[in-house]
Amino acid sequence: MMGEQRRDYKVPALEKGLDILELLAAAQEPMSLTSMGQALGRGSSELFRMVGYLVERGYLARDASGMYRLSLKLYELAHRQSPIEQLIKAAESPMRRLAAQVRESCHLSMLLDGELMVVYQQKSPENYRFSVEVGARHDLLGSVSGRIVLAHLPRREREELLRRNDTYNSLSQPERLKLVGRLEEAALLGFSYMQSETYVAVEEVAVLVGNPQIGVLGAICIPKLLRTTDTTSYMALLAPLQECARSISQAAGLSYE
Repeated sequence: MMGEQRRDYKVPALEKGLDILELLAAAQEPMSLTSMGQALGRGSSELFRMVGYLVERGYLARDASGMYRLSLKLYELAHRQSPIEQLIKAAESPMRRLAAQVRESCHLSMLLDGELMVVYQQKSPENYRFSVEVGARHDLLGSVSGRIVLAHLPRREREELLRRNDTYNSLSQPERLKLVGRLEEAALLGFSYMQSETYVAVEEVAVLVGNPQIGVLGAICIPKLLRTTDTTSYMALLAPLQECARSISQAAGLSYE
């Protein structure tokens, strides 16, 4: 169905322009008109007017040798709005649906200055529910959200954050190795889970939201209150949680793997 919708709403000129921008964004160095045509399977003459217009509008820059590269205009446009605000707007509807579906509260946190900050919360519709304070900052190692974020960071960036983390520095070498192993396992599994280290009757499960490659990185977490009538485990929450994260990333225009 989605494929049919895309075919029905094709806009050839726009598609051509976006193909050019995406190609140059992925290129390691400037490209000629000929090399762009070869990469896209189009003739140079077919791209000539589009490339010229993108240069005129400031999206591409042409050097003295006739090679083209992206300008900083897309970067400028992307930074006119806060990524936190954009992610919150994208998260509101999916998180509202998630809370209604699983009957648990959920919250969105983002990596900020080496800590995890809660930026948005959707409360459970139940009378008794777990709640967090929006704006609160937490140790990266003290929650499943922090751990799933660390798990998806590039190795060098993760090591630098751990080096500056008081909790990590208080661990013995075997404990550090065990922790890193858990982070790598979380990256492979695609989620992080643990029984709360602060509250007796709470389980927490979190998945990644955002794109580590562009530095927009966060996690959505469900802290599940354990009830005497519970018959299902936290694993029942995982599929709805992953679908919510996927919806948020897509609504924010971020790639999701």
